[in-house]
Amino acid sequence: MIHVRLPDDFKAQLEASAKAAGRSLNSEVQHRLRASYLYEEREAQRARDNEALNDALFAEDEIEAERLAAREAEERDVIEAAIERQVNLHELSQSLDTEDLLDLFRMQIDNMRRRNTSRKDT
Repeated sequence: MIHVRLPDDFKAQLEASAKAAGRSLNSEVQHRLRASYLYEEREAQRARDNEALNDALFAEDEIEAERLAAREAEERDVIEAAIERQVNLHELSQSLDTEDLLDLFRMQIDNMRRRNTSRKDT
Protein backbone atom coordinates (compact mmCIF):
# COMPACT_ATOMS: atom_id res chain seq x y z
CA MET A 1 0.00 0.00 0.00
CA ILE A 2 1.21 3.49 -0.85
CA HIS A 3 -0.05 6.87 0.15
CA VAL A 4 0.04 9.65 -2.39
CA ARG A 5 -0.61 13.34 -1.82
CA LEU A 6 -2.47 14.99 -4.65
CA PRO A 7 -3.52 18.56 -5.24
CA ASP A 8 -7.23 19.01 -4.52
CA ASP A 9 -8.15 19.79 -8.13
CA PHE A 10 -6.34 16.67 -9.37
CA LYS A 11 -8.01 14.50 -6.73
CA ALA A 12 -11.40 15.95 -7.73
CA GLN A 13 -10.66 15.16 -11.37
CA LEU A 14 -9.75 11.55 -10.47
CA GLU A 15 -12.89 11.18 -8.36
CA ALA A 16 -15.06 12.49 -11.21
CA SER A 17 -13.41 10.07 -13.67
CA ALA A 18 -13.85 7.16 -11.25
CA LYS A 19 -17.52 7.97 -10.75
CA ALA A 20 -18.11 8.29 -14.52
CA ALA A 21 -16.41 4.92 -15.13
CA GLY A 22 -18.16 3.23 -12.19
CA ARG A 23 -14.87 2.53 -10.39
CA SER A 24 -13.51 3.24 -6.97
CA LEU A 25 -10.88 5.96 -6.62
CA ASN A 26 -8.25 3.24 -6.02
CA SER A 27 -9.32 1.35 -9.18
CA GLU A 28 -9.30 4.56 -11.21
CA VAL A 29 -5.74 5.37 -10.10
CA GLN A 30 -4.61 1.82 -10.99
CA HIS A 31 -6.41 2.02 -14.33
CA ARG A 32 -4.78 5.33 -15.20
CA LEU A 33 -1.31 4.14 -14.14
CA ARG A 34 -1.65 0.97 -16.24
CA ALA A 35 -2.85 3.05 -19.18
CA SER A 36 0.21 5.28 -18.90
CA TYR A 37 2.51 2.24 -19.04
CA LEU A 38 0.63 0.83 -22.03
CA TYR A 39 0.95 4.19 -23.75
CA GLU A 40 4.71 4.23 -23.12
CA GLU A 41 5.01 0.69 -24.50
CA ARG A 42 3.04 1.63 -27.63
CA GLU A 43 5.18 4.72 -28.17
CA ALA A 44 8.37 2.69 -27.76
CA GLN A 45 7.07 0.13 -30.28
CA ARG A 46 6.10 2.92 -32.67
CA ALA A 47 9.62 4.35 -32.39
CA ARG A 48 11.12 0.91 -33.10
CA ASP A 49 8.79 0.46 -36.09
CA ASN A 50 9.73 3.90 -37.45
CA GLU A 51 13.41 3.11 -37.04
CA ALA A 52 12.99 -0.20 -38.88
CA LEU A 53 11.10 1.55 -41.67
CA ASN A 54 13.78 4.23 -41.96
CA ASP A 55 16.47 1.53 -42.08
CA ALA A 56 14.59 -0.27 -44.86
CA LEU A 57 14.16 2.95 -46.85
CA PHE A 58 17.83 3.81 -46.39
CA ALA A 59 18.84 0.33 -47.57
CA GLU A 60 16.60 0.71 -50.62
CA ASP A 61 18.21 4.07 -51.42
CA GLU A 62 21.67 2.52 -51.07
CA ILE A 63 20.76 -0.31 -53.46
CA GLU A 64 19.41 2.16 -56.02
CA ALA A 65 22.58 4.27 -55.70
CA GLU A 66 24.71 1.17 -56.31
CA ARG A 67 22.61 0.25 -59.38
CA LEU A 68 22.98 3.77 -60.73
CA ALA A 69 26.74 3.74 -60.16
CA ALA A 70 27.02 0.37 -61.93
CA ARG A 71 24.94 1.63 -64.87
CA GLU A 72 27.09 4.77 -65.12
CA ALA A 73 30.26 2.64 -65.02
CA GLU A 74 28.91 0.43 -67.84
CA GLU A 75 28.04 3.48 -69.95
CA ARG A 76 31.48 4.96 -69.27
CA ASP A 77 33.11 1.68 -70.38
CA VAL A 78 31.08 1.64 -73.60
CA ILE A 79 32.01 5.24 -74.38
CA GLU A 80 35.68 4.62 -73.61
CA ALA A 81 35.67 1.54 -75.88
CA ALA A 82 34.06 3.54 -78.70
CA ILE A 83 36.63 6.31 -78.31
CA GLU A 84 39.43 3.76 -78.30
CA ARG A 85 38.07 2.21 -81.53
CA GLN A 86 37.92 5.65 -83.14
CA VAL A 87 41.48 6.41 -82.07
CA ASN A 88 42.66 3.04 -83.40
CA LEU A 89 40.87 3.63 -86.72
CA HIS A 90 42.38 7.09 -86.95
CA GLU A 91 45.86 5.73 -86.21
CA LEU A 92 45.33 2.96 -88.77
CA SER A 93 44.18 5.44 -91.42
CA GLN A 94 47.24 7.59 -90.68
CA SER A 95 49.55 4.64 -91.17
CA LEU A 96 48.01 3.54 -94.48
CA ASP A 97 48.80 5.24 -97.73
CA THR A 98 46.19 6.11 -100.34
CA GLU A 99 46.60 2.82 -102.22
CA ASP A 100 46.07 0.80 -99.04
CA LEU A 101 42.91 2.75 -98.26
CA LEU A 102 41.59 2.20 -101.77
CA ASP A 103 42.29 -1.52 -101.43
CA LEU A 104 40.38 -1.62 -98.12
CA PHE A 105 37.40 0.19 -99.67
CA ARG A 106 37.43 -2.15 -102.66
CA MET A 107 37.45 -5.16 -100.32
CA GLN A 108 34.50 -3.76 -98.41
CA ILE A 109 32.58 -3.09 -101.61
CA ASP A 110 33.28 -6.61 -102.86
CA ASN A 111 32.11 -8.07 -99.54
CA MET A 112 28.90 -6.05 -99.67
CA ARG A 113 28.26 -7.13 -103.26
CA ARG A 114 28.78 -10.79 -102.33
CA ARG A 115 26.36 -10.46 -99.42
CA ASN A 116 23.76 -8.78 -101.59
CA THR A 117 24.18 -11.45 -104.28
CA SER A 118 23.85 -14.28 -101.76
CA ARG A 119 20.68 -12.71 -100.35
CA LYS A 120 19.15 -12.44 -103.80
CA ASP A 121 19.95 -16.11 -104.50
CA THR A 122 18.12 -17.31 -101.36
